[in-house]
Amino acid sequence: AGALRRVYHNAAVVNSALPYARLRGANVIGTRNVVELCLRHRLELVHVSTMGVCGGSGVRDERPVPLHG
Repeated sequence: AGALRRVYHNAAVVNSALPYARLRGANVIGTRNVVELCLRHRLELVHVSTMGVCGGSGVRDERPVPLHG
């Protein structure tokens, strides 16, 4: 206990045939839960997005986000 410092979050449900309502739970609510967990326990969060595989800009933003609270 106490050894965990960082959480890597790269889970998502990606399916362009499904409506947003079916994807929201895993993608939006799930990510919010991971963020809240990290804030509560003061853990670093590394979030990996799939936007790059969908033709995104490929821009990496590695600036740390300060913890509040």
